[in-house]
Amino acid sequence: MFVISLQSSEEIDKKYLLKFIITGLKNQNVSLCKNSKFYLSYVKELAIYQVFILKDKAISDIFFYKPKHNLEVLVSEDFFIFYKDYKIYYYQKLSDINIDDIKTYINKNFHLYEIKISFIKDVLIDKKKISYRFQRAYKSNVFKIFIVYLLVLSSFFYFYESKEKSVNFGNFTKNLEQSKRNIEYKYLTKDITKIFNKARQNNIKVSKLEYRASYFSAVFVLNNQQNLNKFFKNLSFYKVERIEQNKDLKALVANVYFKFD
Repeated sequence: MFVISLQSSEEIDKKYLLKFIITGLKNQNVSLCKNSKFYLSYVKELAIYQVFILKDKAISDIFFYKPKHNLEVLVSEDFFIFYKDYKIYYYQKLSDINIDDIKTYINKNFHLYEIKISFIKDVLIDKKKISYRFQRAYKSNVFKIFIVYLLVLSSFFYFYESKEKSVNFGNFTKNLEQSKRNIEYKYLTKDITKIFNKARQNNIKVSKLEYRASYFSAVFVLNNQQNLNKFFKNLSFYKVERIEQNKDLKALVANVYFKFD
């Protein structure tokens, strides 16, 4: 198990939380393997999300420990765990065990002056039952197939633009519809196609397109705000998360969510 902290000024809506976590881990060069699972804790006092990453089937003893107090610190040789409301709330590595330093740290950061301290070597770890709910970054192979599908679709559009040839897009989408019938998933070909078509018509580059739990997240690269306004005309299922000037690209970069019925 290892723990990563991600800055966040507020607790994120569950609809966007997974994307935030995956993006944050990528920015710290942390990759998740197929069997990885993780537990999340938002630490309001420090404005961070802590991501407890578990590999394969191994689950740390800290998830089996059942605190006897709603505010309790469990001390190990090289870390301590702060349990709040009987759940893991905060993790901190230790260079050495000093109870006074731990108390000072808790007082300063969490404004708590009365807290129960236990030592992991002295407590009972019952591994018969676990009450924590872990998340996975990728739920099934169907998701991977879907990503391949998106890549094929986006590659088609880039090929279309670079070659500037007349392509019968109707036949292309028809073939995609035919090939996806054996996949048990809800694809939104028509809506995705609309996004790519409108982007191309308004000189907007789609640099990234992802599907996350019933919504799409897209990153657009464009020259000016006017192009983006034209793009959004007649679209009612989007939400702009952020627009910023990218000095390296010398262009505007817009992060947008698309929610389809």
